[in-house]
Amino acid sequence: MLTPWLAGQWVNLVTPIPRRLAVPIIESLQFDCVVHDHEVDAVIPPPIAGLTSYRRAVRLALTREREGRIETGWRDGGVPGAPSDPLPSDPDWADGSRYAQRAVFFPRGLAGRAYRWAILPFHGVIFAGMANRITAEAVEAARSR
Repeated sequence: MLTPWLAGQWVNLVTPIPRRLAVPIIESLQFDCVVHDHEVDAVIPPPIAGLTSYRRAVRLALTREREGRIETGWRDGGVPGAPSDPLPSDPDWADGSRYAQRAVFFPRGLAGRAYRWAILPFHGVIFAGMANRITAEAVEAARSR
C-alpha cells in the first residue's frame, strides 16, 4: 500500500500536476470532508441539475477516459515561478503577461503507452527549459525596446 506521500509522488510522475500540488492533495484524501456550511452557494450557485455524487463523477471520468475524451490542462495551477507569472517587463497597468504551454498526447495501445513512459522523465526538463528560454527572450526583447 502506498503512503500518501509516495502516492503524491506517483501522481506527479504520471500526470501534469506539479509535485508541490500533488503531495498535499493526495495527503488530504485521508480525511473525510463533510460540508455543513453552504454560504458559498450565494457566490457560486449550485448546478441546476444538482451536485454530482462521487460515484457518478468516477463513472463519468472513467467513461471519458475510455472514450479518449480527456484533455488535461493546468493553466492556472498556482505554482510560484510558473510561466504564467507576470514578467518584469510588464507595465504596472497590465494584468501581467502570460505564457501558456501545452502538450497533449493520447497514447493508443501498449506501444503508445510504452512510448509515453519512455519519454515522460524528459518532459519536465524539456518543457521547463523551453518555457524559461521563451520567457527570457520575451523579457530581453522588452528591455531592448
